[in-house]
Amino acid sequence: MKVARVIGGLRDIKSMGLSYKRSIPRAASSAYLKLYMMQKEKDRLDNEVVLLDRRRLGIYKKLVYIQQQMQELEVLAHGEATGPVNMAVTEIQKPSEDKKWRKMPLNY
Repeated sequence: MKVARVIGGLRDIKSMGLSYKRSIPRAASSAYLKLYMMQKEKDRLDNEVVLLDRRRLGIYKKLVYIQQQMQELEVLAHGEATGPVNMAVTEIQKPSEDKKWRKMPLNY
């Protein structure tokens, strides 16, 4: 067991705070701190890469879906679609006479 007399510059426990003696030398402790901070930054960047890959995959899926929808709409726009599809689109656009608003009086 080391005694306070063995450590140079340390006479008693009260003077330990004033002499700033450590178990790890200052240069080594700053190196450990730098290693720790670099490891944390590396972990953060690795997580960011994973998140970006997920986002990129989602964007590619959306792009493929949009391209498919655009191709279908181009086919409809150029009139290359079959007859029943065009009829269904025109039926939706026409307002029907049967579906008018019902009117009823409100008595207060």
